[in-house]
Amino acid sequence: MYAYVIFALTLVTAIGLRQREELSAIVQAGLLVALLCMKRDLIVYAVLAGVIMTCVEFVCIEYFDMWRYTNAAHTIPLWLPFLWATVAIFFRTLGGLF
Repeated sequence: MYAYVIFALTLVTAIGLRQREELSAIVQAGLLVALLCMKRDLIVYAVLAGVIMTCVEFVCIEYFDMWRYTNAAHTIPLWLPFLWATVAIFFRTLGGLF
């Protein structure tokens, strides 16, 4: 049920990667609304995935110099944890459908 909502949020986030922070704020608000409707274990899963995968990207960028985000105010863009949380929810929900 949530798979369609999360997929839509992921698409909007992907489109927003080239846009300003306003679109990212809309996606973050949508993810927050989606999280409020979910079970506790899925929320914990999303938060952990967002934090862990953002840390992995930070290590890859900072220490291995694998890639750079051009418009990031810091090493990691502010929207990145929300993107990883959205992707984690999408794949967990998608896995539950089969």
